Amino acid sequence: MDVSEESFVSAGLAPAAPAARSAQSLVAFDPTGVIAGAGSLTESHFKSAQALLQQIPDSLRLATQTSSSAQALMFALLCDDEPENSAKVLSVVRSALGDEIANSATHLIENLATLPHEAFLPLVQLSLPSLRTLDESATENLLAILDQAARTDALISPLELAMIKVLTRSLRLARQPATRIEYYSFQAVADDIAVVLSSLAYVGTDKDDEAAASLATGLAQLKLVESRVVLLKAEDCSLARLSQSLDRLAISSLPIRKRLLVAAAHLIGADGTVTVEEAELYRAIAASIDCPMPLWESSPAPTG
Repeated sequence: MDVSEESFVSAGLAPAAPAARSAQSLVAFDPTGVIAGAGSLTESHFKSAQALLQQIPDSLRLATQTSSSAQALMFALLCDDEPENSAKVLSVVRSALGDEIANSATHLIENLATLPHEAFLPLVQLSLPSLRTLDESATENLLAILDQAARTDALISPLELAMIKVLTRSLRLARQPATRIEYYSFQAVADDIAVVLSSLAYVGTDKDDEAAASLATGLAQLKLVESRVVLLKAEDCSLARLSQSLDRLAISSLPIRKRLLVAAAHLIGADGTVTVEEAELYRAIAASIDCPMPLWESSPAPTG
């Protein structure tokens, strides 16, 4: 897969021909409630986070404590339920970093099998202090191998996108801690907003009219650029373009980033529900622009 050419849909971040949205794949979703939690930590957030952390086995907690085991954990997180795909990832690791880290990753895959998916990104964040002890050469090598390993199955999941963006920004910022804000105007990043929101709109559909309707709901929260932002074609939402836009938005002012998340939340929650895929990509976007969202309470969407 060529990340610079693959579209958001064809590369796997959205289904080319999605199945009908079933009640089992939906959870109730209140955009206003979710956004109200951004930038604030309530007792409920602490309890949710604590409950999630308690589900992480000691073996995985220990893996976050050294640079070697933390690297192995990052590769284990890239492995999925398909043995063939996992074997491809581990082959890349073994070739690039040797047997020790590959074997450690293999063992950690078993420990991840029963862990809730929403705990994966927190594991990445828990590993950051250990990974920051790597020197510049080792850091760049790790990021390059992670990128290669993530693309072995020709699919880039929201989790993989978030992992790579969070690791890239966090590890490089460790050497350049002063992040300079470069964009203070919504107009300056209007094109980037279009890329992010268009990409998100295509997650649950391959129909332009449905994606356009979702986008319009989100754009109602961005009056300053509502007239400038239009739905891009699915094939124009390449992974490289999305990545570049997230990088630019990450160095935009906090009001711009938070307002983007407001629009994105209304986009995916226009019908009062959200799919697992939409929720994961939303979290990936939030994490990529340094606005990680607290865990929100979810419940199955009502049927009938």
